[in-house]
Amino acid sequence: YWRDWSSDVCSSDLDSAVRVFIMPPWESRRFLSEDLRKKFFGMDLQEIALTVATEKLAPGSSVGILLPTAFLFNESSRSVRESVSLVAVPRLVLLHDYSLLNLGLEIHPQFRMATLVLEKTYSNQKILRFFRCPEVQSDKDGADVVADFKRLVNLGGGKTKYGYIMRDGLPVGAPWSYDLYHPDHARRRQDLAQIGEIRLLGDLVELIRGVNLARVGSPVAEVGGKQTGIPVIEGRDIQ
Repeated sequence: YWRDWSSDVCSSDLDSAVRVFIMPPWESRRFLSEDLRKKFFGMDLQEIALTVATEKLAPGSSVGILLPTAFLFNESSRSVRESVSLVAVPRLVLLHDYSLLNLGLEIHPQFRMATLVLEKTYSNQKILRFFRCPEVQSDKDGADVVADFKRLVNLGGGKTKYGYIMRDGLPVGAPWSYDLYHPDHARRRQDLAQIGEIRLLGDLVELIRGVNLARVGSPVAEVGGKQTGIPVIEGRDIQ
């Protein structure tokens, strides 16, 4: 199905607006053919699918695609997000906080996916909706999530229980991260700003990645000729 669809789309531009949902194989660039690697340098197969769709489909078309969540914010995917944003406007980022085994997809239960919907339009309206779909335990929970999603779709701004809206969209190439732009996160940043100046951690301390403390032992430093311990903050200490 993927080969047939991609062949049709790649061979000619489509004249009329359509709605397309893509579930391509998620395959690393390392395993693609040499021709694909040359034509779409640095792209995984799902990124190629999204790029081709947004370029070839007619104005007014909508494209939905199921992607690994890492695509939304990884620096390695930044160039693809930039190129796609130049021809289509992201309209919805839907995070799936549950195993997609529930959808019949044979992938690792810890592997998380996201649905991205873009519109190929010349409109200046940049509104973008984020929604986090939680794992549900009952039909009642499922109905609550569906109702909340419908509320989000009908709103022009603000937030719901599981989602929120960015009326002005995002800059080209910016991460499409649910947590990064959530109103509650912005409010926490404002609260911290009231305490004092916000500085990057790297401006205050030296960041050392990948240190095995069990192997290195207790770090020491000399202060006034005496050896003193160095405070160490591990990832689990940061809340």
